[in-house]
Amino acid sequence: MRRTLARAVLAWVSALLTVQAAAQEPPQAPAAARSPERRVPPLAIQSALPDAEAVATALARAIDFLRGAQKESGAFGGSGNMFHHETWANAEAHRSWTVATSGLCLIALLRHGGASPATRTQAERAVDFIVANHDLRRCDDWDTDHVWGLLYATHALAEAALHPWFATGERRAALDAALSKLLARIAAYQSPDGGFAYYAEKEHAWRPEWSTSFTTAAMVVAIDAARAAGHRFDDHAFAGALRAVARCRLPSGAFTYDVMALPEPGDLEGIDDPRGSLCRIPVCELALARGGRPASEAVVARGIDLFFRHHAYLDVARMRPLPHEAYHANSGYFYFFGHAYLGELLPALPPALRRDTAAKLAFEVIKTQEPDGACWDYYFSDYAKPYGTAFAAIALGRAHAALAEPVGK
Repeated sequence: MRRTLARAVLAWVSALLTVQAAAQEPPQAPAAARSPERRVPPLAIQSALPDAEAVATALARAIDFLRGAQKESGAFGGSGNMFHHETWANAEAHRSWTVATSGLCLIALLRHGGASPATRTQAERAVDFIVANHDLRRCDDWDTDHVWGLLYATHALAEAALHPWFATGERRAALDAALSKLLARIAAYQSPDGGFAYYAEKEHAWRPEWSTSFTTAAMVVAIDAARAAGHRFDDHAFAGALRAVARCRLPSGAFTYDVMALPEPGDLEGIDDPRGSLCRIPVCELALARGGRPASEAVVARGIDLFFRHHAYLDVARMRPLPHEAYHANSGYFYFFGHAYLGELLPALPPALRRDTAAKLAFEVIKTQEPDGACWDYYFSDYAKPYGTAFAAIALGRAHAALAEPVGK
């Protein structure tokens, strides 16, 4: 009761201060007369944005790091160097995270690793590891983190199936068999509300009852990639996942964290405020577009503006050691996930917005790159640098393609 009353008083005081501040501000010029620079995030105004050459250099450094990060087994990442708050995870959780990390690194290598025999060998070893370990099971009665392995194994093998190295040849049959089993396992863990999540109430049914917008959206993107590679996923189930993502959209431009029957924004400091939703907006918009339900250009542009306008909340959260400890419950591991999926949105944007977004996106990624070429956002055993660098490479690859286009295209 006291907590509810305190929140109500805080909300009232905040609203009063906002009204007073607005009353004291000088009137703004009409929209047509305002300088367009007012919409550019302050950090981008004060810093030079990278050109295509600078992005290519950063991308090459990221790929070089990934080349050296692969293990003898063909995997990327692992359970070594656990932090104290990670000791709850069991062997199956770690196997799932290793498969997920390996899938992300495989995508980065297939897209940006070049055509050298060395890269091909590394890609083949990664495919072999994922195929050998794709039959992931529920990690615990409450822990369904295996969905991340199912998701990124599916996405990676789907891209591999369309790549010249794997489209034909000795690995294709095993790759297709693994994809079929992955899609069946994904369908078995779809929530009744159409979504997917990484935790469940242990006393409920085997099929999790809870789902999140961003897990569901990323799963839609992976399923779409598998369908593009010739695999089937039930149309009704796919439509249910799309409805779950669409239901999370709020008038503020945010997407709720949970898939709710009646979505609501929560309190002013919560995770469902736009400032807590920044890294969910790109993947949700991407999923809806891939599923044939794209938002208008104005709505997508608004989401991109929110992402960069409030980017400081992501900067504050990056590298924090505990989940959701930053403002608006942002967590460090949101960072590169959100930037990678914003990169995936770039090809569908209008040319001017695409170039502008690409430059800002590349800036926010490159500024985090370390001397060894790695990018990471959260201490997470030996997964942090490989998954972060893979996400960064995916974002930088899309940004480079946009910036390398002739102006006016």
